[in-house]
Amino acid sequence: MIKYRLNNKTIELESSWEELKQDHFLALMEPLRKVISGEIDVMDFRLCLLEILTGYKRSKKKRSKKEISEINDNLFLMAWRLGFPLKPHYENPEILTVLPAELQEELKTKFPFEILDADHYAMIEGISKLLKWCPVVNLNFKRNLIPKIKIRRKIFIGPRFDIDENGVVDTDICADEFCEASDYLALYEETGDEKYLNNMSAVFYRENRAEFDATKVRDRAKLFAKHLNDDYRSAIVLFFKNIYHYVQNHSVYSALYQASGEKKSEFLNIGLAKAIFQVSEEGLGSYSDVKRWLLPDFLNQLIRQIEKGVSTYRNAEKTDFEIAEILGLPLEIIEKM
Repeated sequence: MIKYRLNNKTIELESSWEELKQDHFLALMEPLRKVISGEIDVMDFRLCLLEILTGYKRSKKKRSKKEISEINDNLFLMAWRLGFPLKPHYENPEILTVLPAELQEELKTKFPFEILDADHYAMIEGISKLLKWCPVVNLNFKRNLIPKIKIRRKIFIGPRFDIDENGVVDTDICADEFCEASDYLALYEETGDEKYLNNMSAVFYRENRAEFDATKVRDRAKLFAKHLNDDYRSAIVLFFKNIYHYVQNHSVYSALYQASGEKKSEFLNIGLAKAIFQVSEEGLGSYSDVKRWLLPDFLNQLIRQIEKGVSTYRNAEKTDFEIAEILGLPLEIIEKM
């Protein structure tokens, strides 16, 4: 929490996703849509977040100009510190390499307008015409912020996905569940059809968090289509994208997403059902059994399969460079195995 002193009292402001209440998280979906689409800027977004958290908003009452200025200045200073939901994305990140290393590091999480050091800000100004940036959601949730959904007296429990301080995840998401949700998210991003968001939500949210059964998704999706509002759907999509981000950027699992060319279909970034089938072919369980494996167990097995392949090629006296070419993986990934 961030502590801010105002009018002789201390105000506590949330400083991470995990500190948000569920209703605050849901209320944040509309401002997020607007800031990502460019309808509002980053500071307007932060002022919206401040209003959601505290009820404070810019004064429009009949006050003196000095009073209005003081009120709005205080709100601006509080909102300035609410930076956790967004981070900058640079269209031309290679341009940043001309800047000092410490400034490059700072710009990973701070927007150019937040750089207060005069010399550093002048450097940014010097490349401002080339440095195109936009805000993106900072996907670093440490837990599911929508643990349950209540619809017509029914309670649908969402998945557990808790990440500890060491980056280790504790989850009850199974391989098949992840596979189905990935397919629906891909279809939504390809078509824009919101029915796929209802399907994806129905994959994750089940009464009593019953064992996942793909044949029952459609019935729940119909219910969600009628009673689940856009904020819930957006929040669930954001949560799943956060899971994807965790896996894709994991120190080990990231290897599954870095295949290229024709070899790409052999890895996790497409063909999850095929990956489940490949694991079952290793004799570690039937297809039905592997589908129910917890996601970390499934991902670890896929990594072991890659490591086994690398070992086989090395025994055949292939160089790491040749193995990287064969598997379609970056050389640095092969060298770590």
